[in-house]
Amino acid sequence: MLARWGGKCAICGETHLANCHHIIPREFASLRFNPNNGIVLCPQHHRLTKWSAHVNPVWFVRKLEAIIDSGVLHDLVAAMHSDESHPTEWTVEYYENVARMLEDDLLKMGGGR
Repeated sequence: MLARWGGKCAICGETHLANCHHIIPREFASLRFNPNNGIVLCPQHHRLTKWSAHVNPVWFVRKLEAIIDSGVLHDLVAAMHSDESHPTEWTVEYYENVARMLEDDLLKMGGGR
């Protein structure tokens, strides 16, 4: 995965301590090792700041839409939806509802788009 992304963060281009991040959570067994289900992020954009994949998933999804081909994202979401190895509450609708709630919270705090 690091070689595929040139060893640098897909968001800022940082190479120091860049590491891999699953786009669809690794709990979805059928996608765990899918090469399209990975992106390289620096520590800042992976976990450490409010602008990171784990801390701010709404922001991250918006970044993904700008970075990754929409067909690839669509295929990943479709595969996630058909994956029978995950807990039943982890559906596309579940993630859409979580994203809506988080976006509402951001708007209430004066953030958002």
